[in-house]
Amino acid sequence: MAKQFAITKLILITLLLALTACTKGVGSISGTVIDEDGEPVSGAMIQVAGQSVITDENGKYSVAEAPAGKHQVAASKSGVGTLTTECTVKKGTTITCDLVLVAQD
Repeated sequence: MAKQFAITKLILITLLLALTACTKGVGSISGTVIDEDGEPVSGAMIQVAGQSVITDENGKYSVAEAPAGKHQVAASKSGVGTLTTECTVKKGTTITCDLVLVAQD
């Protein structure tokens, strides 16, 4: 009887931990990358939450299913510049994280 109780307790704890992990949830990040003149930067690499995407011809990007929490968002394009900033993703929402790449000398 004690063994069965211990197994039941272990299963309940495992399920509770799994449920807690799932409730953190995901959201998404989208934005636009521009250069210092305000022009969209197409083909820039965006890296966030273990994912990489490339901006479209209008400098726009979107990262779906980013885990909720703070993330470093890095943008770079050869000949244009690089930038890293921090954005906070909230469960079930899409946040906007626009970036301005400044040429480095």
